[in-house]
Amino acid sequence: MGQNFGAAQWDRISKGFRISTAAMASWGSLIMLTLFFGGYTLFGLFLPDHGLQSLGALYLRVLAPCQIFACLEGVGSGYFRGTGRTIPASSVSISCNTIRVPLCYWLSSTALGLNGIWYGLASTALLRGLVIYGWAAIAMSRANKKREASGEASAAV
Repeated sequence: MGQNFGAAQWDRISKGFRISTAAMASWGSLIMLTLFFGGYTLFGLFLPDHGLQSLGALYLRVLAPCQIFACLEGVGSGYFRGTGRTIPASSVSISCNTIRVPLCYWLSSTALGLNGIWYGLASTALLRGLVIYGWAAIAMSRANKKREASGEASAAV
């Protein structure tokens, strides 16, 4: 991102964003499936106790869906860092991490019990990824429209 931004290669920034999105969404999906369906086996590699393996598998099942969003967060954050704007990703990350503790505390006091902590962690990770990626996609789209309106073309190499 940064190299293409510095060289005013707008088309390459858009292409890189799309390719990064596809690659990271695929990777996140693979990790999600592994955690969701293979959690018991994964914990079995480290813990011989079947009760602990079951608890660990539940933990991984709860966290599994947010893996795609964590990967997309990396794409969105990379876009912002590459274009010299670190405040958007930082502000979203700080905000979501700030609400994490009270949310986990509240959810753990419900019928979810200890699992409320895992749901709180997963939901804030999902929210953080969704907001950062969405913000980056909108920012890039607006920047592209603004450049198109002004007639600015991508610099030739």
